[in-house]
Amino acid sequence: MISPEDAFLALEALISTKRAAFKRPLRISVAIAEHGTMVLDTKREVIAEAGWDDQADLALFANAETMSDLLLGRFDPEAPKAEHLLLFSGSDEDWRVLVGALSGAKSMIDLRASASNKTAKSRR
Repeated sequence: MISPEDAFLALEALISTKRAAFKRPLRISVAIAEHGTMVLDTKREVIAEAGWDDQADLALFANAETMSDLLLGRFDPEAPKAEHLLLFSGSDEDWRVLVGALSGAKSMIDLRASASNKTAKSRR
């Protein structure tokens, strides 16, 4: 499971590395239950800030397990586990902009494997 702290860092990294793919700027409020909140703003130089924005284009609230499963590609919205919690809001168009910008992004597993391969090669 990805820790909530690492989940926030991963979300920031994913959005930061795909900034150019956004068709238009988005503000995204993210909350992980009992672990904090963060606002991601694709038009700011520093993309992430602590807090919550009620006026954000998109809002995502999840528990730690759901956020971890989302990042690892294991969350199935058609068949969530009993322990999953996910609430979201925003227009369909804004979600399409986000999904479109992140499509083709590597999963956390791919990113970890890639980093492990580079580390292993550098030790040889």
